[in-house]
Amino acid sequence: MKKRMKRWRDGPLWRDILLVLLIKSVMLYGLWKAFFSHPLAEHMTVPQSVVESHLTAGSGSGNEGGSHVARP
Repeated sequence: MKKRMKRWRDGPLWRDILLVLLIKSVMLYGLWKAFFSHPLAEHMTVPQSVVESHLTAGSGSGNEGGSHVARP
């Protein structure tokens, strides 16, 4: 048993990196599935045109009519 563990520990670096990447990707998928896969309130939607106009307005337009409060 000790021989097998030592052989695994002293193995090639690519195997360790692949194992870590596999574990990280499974954990990230689990987090995404748990928190981001479904919206909390499905009745709260924004029309596509409003999103497009907000994103294409540019940074010079400011926040017209919004209730944004600048924080120091």
